[in-house]
Amino acid sequence: MDGREMHALATVCGANIDSLPEGSGRAPAFAAHLVDVIARYELGGFFLRDPSQSINGIDVRPRGVNYRTNQVVATEMAEWRRSYKALPPARQMMVATIIWLYRGGPDKTWLFRVPSTWHAADAIAALQEALTLRDWGRMLALYPGW
Repeated sequence: MDGREMHALATVCGANIDSLPEGSGRAPAFAAHLVDVIARYELGGFFLRDPSQSINGIDVRPRGVNYRTNQVVATEMAEWRRSYKALPPARQMMVATIIWLYRGGPDKTWLFRVPSTWHAADAIAALQEALTLRDWGRMLALYPGW
């Protein structure tokens, strides 16, 4: 996403990202917003912070995987998916978006057999109704690449 697209997305979602640097210079702002979103929407059961795995200052990782062995922890992943399914759609969208950003594309580890695709109009309406659209748009606009 170039600077023009980044600002357009933020504007459409009601987010302000003025005076932020381009590219990886956005990483600190993205990392701070990501941590804030996880805390504010009570998504800590889905993500952990691991400073030893920090990339560009971003130390958030999805739960359910042993990062030393890169293996799924079956009991943790089952709990992750059960908790995800219990979330309201707007929070599912926030979690799924963070996973997509983390993976850099489609995912079959965390988002396997759980709701993770929505029609754009439905997603925007759900995010707007839940008052999360601004945070969602800011998160995407700030994303510098993991």
